[in-house]
Amino acid sequence: MEEHEYQQAYQALNQCPCPFEKALLNTCCTCNQSQRIHIAEREGMSCLTKFSQKQCQELLVCLCDSAQFALKLRKVETLLPHGKLLKIQCGGLQGLQTAVHAELEGKPVSNVNEVVKQALLLFGEIKYFPYQEMVRFISHYRVRQRRFQK
Repeated sequence: MEEHEYQQAYQALNQCPCPFEKALLNTCCTCNQSQRIHIAEREGMSCLTKFSQKQCQELLVCLCDSAQFALKLRKVETLLPHGKLLKIQCGGLQGLQTAVHAELEGKPVSNVNEVVKQALLLFGEIKYFPYQEMVRFISHYRVRQRRFQK
């Protein structure tokens, strides 16, 4: 399957793509509102509700804006490299989980949807989340290095 054909099939099949797809596929978190989809030999993540997708998309935009300096970006491009986006997603979610439940620091995020709901109860709106502390987790998050075969 050519890349262009794959992208068309993916968009047709996945009407509600998960904003945290990279983090979910990398297994640094899970979510009760996500669903795995398979196209050819590839995987993707779909969100079960438009409402949850919208909340997560807003959170991801705020995380990207807040992490510009930490990731040495002049401005947030429309498409970030895979590694930087993975740092933002995994580190940002770990930071949010720690802000909501300090005792879970360093643990994988067990349910993105639940953490976002609890943070909304605690902080009111997504724009009021503690991004300064979350950026600390983003900058300290280490993406797993590739293993090269000899």
